[in-house]
Amino acid sequence: MNIKKAFINCKSQIFIIVCSLIFIICIRYLSSLNSVPYNESKKITLTEHKSIISLSNKSSPPTSFKGDASQEIPVSRGHVEEIKKNRSTSDVPSEIPVINAHLSDYLMYKDVNTTNLKDFLKTKNSLLAEEPYFSTILSVSKDFNLNPLIMFAITGQEQSFVPKNNDNAYKIANNPFNVFNSWKKYNTNIEDTTTIAARTLVNLSKNKPDNIDGITWINRKYSQDKNWSKAVRSIFKQIEDNVSYLK
Repeated sequence: MNIKKAFINCKSQIFIIVCSLIFIICIRYLSSLNSVPYNESKKITLTEHKSIISLSNKSSPPTSFKGDASQEIPVSRGHVEEIKKNRSTSDVPSEIPVINAHLSDYLMYKDVNTTNLKDFLKTKNSLLAEEPYFSTILSVSKDFNLNPLIMFAITGQEQSFVPKNNDNAYKIANNPFNVFNSWKKYNTNIEDTTTIAARTLVNLSKNKPDNIDGITWINRKYSQDKNWSKAVRSIFKQIEDNVSYLK
């Protein structure tokens, strides 16, 4: 009886071992069907990455994109220049617009012989022949497309070109145009007052009738003295006789 029981127990253990082996083999087989080798996984990842790059390269820019800012057409400081050929399109004008085109021709910016101009100012013992006054008036005139000789002519009318032997020469030189009535009431620096004077001339030149001189038209609001324009024109002519324009 004991031998029979031992045989049955042994048979049962063998059956359990065989079943376990079969189960393990099945599990490993199923796992091998779903698994991907490392190299294959790497290939799939790279393929997906390339696909993403390819799609991103084909994507179009947003509809609001207008190109780079360097392609914008600048406004000229008084000089009309032809647009570069590589910028020309059917809806772009053939010329760059002139700033303050409403100015009378003789009031528009012109390059002047600075040596001649300094020499002329020196004959007047003018502090404006020195820096920073001289270069500042020239620079601001260019910014506003104004003839610098007109700007200096106004200083000649308002302050006799600011002679150095005047006790207040350096204060007057801060505002030789007498903007805001007088250098005594308004005294900042030459750049500030030249800018104010230039902007005033440009604004007062607007809507000028064709039959009226530019300085005469400006005179109506720039100065209470009705003869101001005559004096400025006379000084301007004197400067022009001594200072040449550059071509």
